[in-house]
Amino acid sequence: QKVYKTPSVTVDAIVTRPKAGDANAQEILLITRGRPPFVGHYAFPGGFVDYGEDPKVACVRELREECCVEGYEPELITVAGKADRDPRKHVISIVYAV
Repeated sequence: QKVYKTPSVTVDAIVTRPKAGDANAQEILLITRGRPPFVGHYAFPGGFVDYGEDPKVACVRELREECCVEGYEPELITVAGKADRDPRKHVISIVYAV
């Protein structure tokens, strides 16, 4: 029996809001990573998609778990999957605007 290596799937939530006092500017929600890799670096809220979970549902769940923010109707922005992007393993990230 042949064994196939498959990538993991993650989701990221990009959340913006108008900047107070500047109608032309936006603020973006970032977290500070607390775990490897990239401890202490800024990142979009997100995480791994659970087995059997819809990626849009995972995006909203991760946003709630990491930031206590309720997201609605995620819209696809991009998919990133360069094999060496994450030092742990091959990870495909689905990025949504929430």
